[in-house]
Amino acid sequence: MNNQFNAEEARKNKTSAINSFEKILGEILFTTEVASKKGSSSANLQYPTSTVTPSIILSLEEELISRGFTVESKSTPDGKAITITVSF
Repeated sequence: MNNQFNAEEARKNKTSAINSFEKILGEILFTTEVASKKGSSSANLQYPTSTVTPSIILSLEEELISRGFTVESKSTPDGKAITITVSF
C-alpha cells in the first residue's frame, strides 16, 4: 500500500476479490475431505455475497451434485453472505 491509493485501484481490488468457480470448488472439496476424515457428514463454507455470483453458486451446486454430494446454498438473514453446506 502507498499513499497514492485511489478509487480506480479500489475498483480493481474489488474485481479481483470475486472468487472463481475453480477456487471455490477447490476450497469446498478440501474442506469436505477434511470434514470426512474427522468423522463429520457435512461441511459448511460461507462467502460474502459481494465475492461470489449466483451463476457460480449454481455451477458449484451442479458440479457437487454430479459428484454425489447433497448441496444446500442459502443466504444469511442479512443477505451479506451465502452459506454452502455439502453433505455426504
